[in-house]
Amino acid sequence: MGYVIAGITILAYLLNAWALQNSNSTTVGSYIYLQPLLATLIAVSLGMDHLTWEKLAFGLLIVFGLWLVNKGR
Repeated sequence: MGYVIAGITILAYLLNAWALQNSNSTTVGSYIYLQPLLATLIAVSLGMDHLTWEKLAFGLLIVFGLWLVNKGR
C-alpha cells in the first residue's frame, strides 16, 4: 500500500510538475490525457481487460481532442 501511495501517486505528480517546468504545457497535457488510453492498451494486450466499442470510441475522442489542441492555429 505504501508503494502505491508513495511510489506511484506522489512520484507521478512530482514528475508532472517537473515536466511542466521543463517543457511546453501542451506536450505535458497531451501525455496526461494519453495515460488512460495507454493503460487500456497495455491491459488489453496483457489479457487483463477486453476492448469494447465504448472504450474504442472514448479512445478516439481522446485522440481527436489532442489533435484539435495540437494542430496549430
